[in-house]
Amino acid sequence: MPRVSQDQLDARRQEILAASRACFARHGYEGATVRRLEEATGLSRGAIFHHFRDKDSLFLAVAEDDAAAMVETVARNGLVQVMRDLLAGAMSPDTTGWLGTQLEVSRRLRTDPAFARRWAERSAAIAEAT
Repeated sequence: MPRVSQDQLDARRQEILAASRACFARHGYEGATVRRLEEATGLSRGAIFHHFRDKDSLFLAVAEDDAAAMVETVARNGLVQVMRDLLAGAMSPDTTGWLGTQLEVSRRLRTDPAFARRWAERSAAIAEAT
């Protein structure tokens, strides 16, 4: 059996994040069932969860990825560009950009204490890195 390179694993992970981002934005966290994630990614649950421990970890990875992209955009082009990007994403019928993820993060921060704790830990690490 041929070995899979780290570059291939990283590329697959990014594909899963992109497809999952769209699924979470379209259906929300609860509505993005494992079946829908499989359909969105075109992968089996085993392939998805080879890269992510569980659905919550996958959602956190999507949110972290979006937050890191936002930080990078601010550093490179300023906060106004982030706002432009958010508005451009809002015009998309699927709202697959940062806005969809951030709205779902915001909702889960208010309604899910366990998620709020995990997000606080991760966002502290992001803030420290920036």
